[in-house]
Amino acid sequence: MAKLGDAMVRVISPRKGQPTLVKAVISHPMNSGDATDPKTGKKIPAHFVKKVFGDFNGKTIFEADWSISISRNPYLAYYFTPTESGVLKMTWEDNLGGVFTKEANVSV
Repeated sequence: MAKLGDAMVRVISPRKGQPTLVKAVISHPMNSGDATDPKTGKKIPAHFVKKVFGDFNGKTIFEADWSISISRNPYLAYYFTPTESGVLKMTWEDNLGGVFTKEANVSV
């Protein structure tokens, strides 16, 4: 398995002034806190992504609140409309204080 917080972000065929698809996958266990470890019999602590941001050239273009109901290694897709070339920065924050980022260059 990939390291916690590793991410893949792809910007699909960006064109100036046109809706552009962003696809992202983050490596994260997304534990709800309800599961039991079969080896120890103890509850597996909750560990999940709670906030996701997308920034383009320093301006927030996407924001989502997540919870325990999202699957392991979550996939996310959304559209934004670039008006210039720049850097798309995706940021994930989890309930244990972890903050993970991944950047992608966007050329229009």
